[in-house]
Amino acid sequence: MMDVLMALSIVVMVFKHRQKRRGINNMLPHSPTLDKIDETPEEVFERYGITKEEYRTLLTQRLARDKDAPKIGDPAPDFELEKLTTSGGRTGEHCILSDFQGKPVALVFGSYT
Repeated sequence: MMDVLMALSIVVMVFKHRQKRRGINNMLPHSPTLDKIDETPEEVFERYGITKEEYRTLLTQRLARDKDAPKIGDPAPDFELEKLTTSGGRTGEHCILSDFQGKPVALVFGSYT
């Protein structure tokens, strides 16, 4: 039972850390824009464990990162990947995203372990 409680407490700590590290993505239900932060009551930010200034900093950083990000409808940046065997081994063969122009492509990111 203690192991389960410890694991649950670690999960909660990691979630809170990720939420704070990610910044404002999904943090506040109706995230105020930069021009509305001062109008937003401090209690709204306190509920999520962040101050107005921390929120302003996180939002400014996110906006700076997003400035150069592709927008909805922009073509995907071209890239090349090495093909793997069914067991995950390297083949030496490569495929380029632009080779699939006009065909549906699904990109799956994550661990399979």
